[in-house]
Amino acid sequence: MTNPLTWRTDTTYVPASENLGMFLNKKEGIKKPGVGAQIHKNLLWVDKPKFKGSILLFSSNYHRGDFNLFYLNVRSNFRQRVGAYWRG
Repeated sequence: MTNPLTWRTDTTYVPASENLGMFLNKKEGIKKPGVGAQIHKNLLWVDKPKFKGSILLFSSNYHRGDFNLFYLNVRSNFRQRVGAYWRG
Protein backbone atom coordinates (compact mmCIF):
# COMPACT_ATOMS: atom_id res chain seq x y z
CA MET A 1 0.00 0.00 0.00
CA THR A 2 1.31 3.43 -0.95
CA ASN A 3 0.03 6.75 0.33
CA PRO A 4 -0.73 8.86 -2.78
CA LEU A 5 0.14 12.05 -0.91
CA THR A 6 3.75 11.08 -0.15
CA TRP A 7 4.33 8.00 -2.34
CA ARG A 8 5.69 6.24 0.75
CA THR A 9 4.52 3.10 2.50
CA ASP A 10 4.87 4.27 6.10
CA THR A 11 1.90 4.82 8.42
CA THR A 12 2.37 8.56 8.99
CA TYR A 13 -0.82 10.62 8.75
CA VAL A 14 -0.54 13.16 5.93
CA PRO A 15 -2.87 16.17 6.29
CA ALA A 16 -5.15 17.52 3.58
CA SER A 17 -2.81 20.49 3.14
CA GLU A 18 -0.43 18.09 1.33
CA ASN A 19 -3.17 17.14 -1.13
CA LEU A 20 -2.72 19.25 -4.26
CA GLY A 21 -6.39 18.90 -5.14
CA MET A 22 -9.20 16.47 -5.85
CA PHE A 23 -11.37 16.39 -8.96
CA LEU A 24 -15.08 16.50 -8.18
CA ASN A 25 -16.77 16.80 -11.56
CA LYS A 26 -16.61 18.84 -14.77
CA LYS A 27 -18.80 21.58 -13.35
CA GLU A 28 -16.92 22.07 -10.06
CA GLY A 29 -13.47 21.04 -11.29
CA ILE A 30 -10.56 20.86 -8.85
CA LYS A 31 -11.20 21.30 -5.11
CA LYS A 32 -8.40 22.35 -2.77
CA PRO A 33 -7.46 21.16 -0.31
CA GLY A 34 -8.35 17.56 -0.91
CA VAL A 35 -8.36 14.92 1.81
CA GLY A 36 -5.70 13.76 4.25
CA ALA A 37 -4.65 10.11 4.23
CA GLN A 38 -2.93 7.46 6.33
CA ILE A 39 -2.09 3.81 5.83
CA HIS A 40 -3.47 1.69 8.65
CA LYS A 41 -3.31 -2.11 8.65
CA ASN A 42 -2.49 -2.07 4.93
CA LEU A 43 -5.57 0.01 4.05
CA LEU A 44 -5.62 3.64 3.03
CA TRP A 45 -7.78 5.66 5.40
CA VAL A 46 -8.84 9.12 4.24
CA ASP A 47 -10.60 12.08 5.80
CA LYS A 48 -14.22 12.58 4.81
CA PRO A 49 -14.24 14.68 1.63
CA LYS A 50 -15.71 18.16 2.03
CA PHE A 51 -17.47 19.72 -0.94
CA LYS A 52 -20.87 21.14 -1.79
CA GLY A 53 -23.35 18.37 -1.00
CA SER A 54 -20.90 16.19 0.93
CA ILE A 55 -23.15 16.37 3.98
CA LEU A 56 -25.35 13.90 2.09
CA LEU A 57 -22.45 11.46 1.70
CA PHE A 58 -23.27 8.71 4.19
CA SER A 59 -20.91 6.00 2.95
CA SER A 60 -17.44 5.65 4.45
CA ASN A 61 -16.25 3.67 1.42
CA TYR A 62 -14.73 6.13 -1.05
CA HIS A 63 -13.27 3.49 -3.37
CA ARG A 64 -15.43 4.63 -6.29
CA GLY A 65 -13.67 7.99 -6.20
CA ASP A 66 -10.22 6.99 -5.00
CA PHE A 67 -8.40 8.34 -8.06
CA ASN A 68 -10.40 11.57 -7.95
CA LEU A 69 -9.53 12.19 -4.28
CA PHE A 70 -5.82 12.44 -5.15
CA TYR A 71 -6.10 13.61 -8.75
CA LEU A 72 -3.45 16.35 -8.80
CA ASN A 73 -0.99 14.32 -6.69
CA VAL A 74 -1.28 11.37 -9.08
CA ARG A 75 -0.88 13.68 -12.08
CA SER A 76 2.23 15.29 -10.55
CA ASN A 77 3.76 11.91 -9.75
CA PHE A 78 3.07 10.71 -13.29
CA ARG A 79 4.88 13.72 -14.75
CA GLN A 80 7.87 13.16 -12.45
CA ARG A 81 8.11 9.50 -13.40
CA VAL A 82 7.83 10.14 -17.14
CA GLY A 83 10.45 12.89 -16.86
CA ALA A 84 12.81 10.56 -14.99
CA TYR A 85 12.29 7.86 -17.60
CA TRP A 86 13.18 10.20 -20.48
CA ARG A 87 16.22 11.55 -18.63
CA GLY A 88 17.30 7.96 -18.53
